[in-house]
Amino acid sequence: AIELSNNGHTVVASITDSTPTMTAQGSSYTLKQCHFHWGSEHTVSGEQLPMVAHCVHEKDGHASHYGVLGIFFHTDGTSNPFLAELVGHLPGTA
Repeated sequence: AIELSNNGHTVVASITDSTPTMTAQGSSYTLKQCHFHWGSEHTVSGEQLPMVAHCVHEKDGHASHYGVLGIFFHTDGTSNPFLAELVGHLPGTA
């Protein structure tokens, strides 16, 4: 399950009961949460994109080591089914 919260800075989607993982450079990482930035923190070819999701994974066996998958979003005026589902469940400010 996913628990949504608003920390006053961003919406955080915390993973509460499943264990999605990713592997990078031979190490396994377990997804802990995703959060969103309106206006990406990084640029691609000098362009700041409208939104980015950061999916934060904890390195298995190393509680203070993280791997972050960034997903950039483009806007073109059409509805995004994933975001539309998310918006319907957004919490208020903490």
